Amino acid sequence: MLKEFKEQRLNEIQELRSMGIEPYPYKFEKELTAREIREKYDYLQAGEVLESEKLSFAGRVMSIRHHGKTAFFHMKDDTGRIQAYIRADSVGKEKMDLFKRHVKIDRKSVV
Repeated sequence: MLKEFKEQRLNEIQELRSMGIEPYPYKFEKELTAREIREKYDYLQAGEVLESEKLSFAGRVMSIRHHGKTAFFHMKDDTGRIQAYIRADSVGKEKMDLFKRHVKIDRKSVV
């Protein structure tokens, strides 16, 4: 089972690289931590969206719930956990399909 999982991940990495996407870039500029994101956007009401806001965050994907052309997912770093939301009509079909196909729960963290 572990061997199959490893082979699947290696195939996904090769597929991403063939698309010109480097899944493990040399450098990634993380702007905010989970705690800082929660503090900065604490004033938002449930369901309120700031589509013009962009930020960079790095963490492990802990859960994903796909709902047709949308998905909710939780990401965790060493300061906490945040929930994110992605919509096909905001990011486009190609990026949404890429998300659905290649963003997975970090199985190393699941007990």
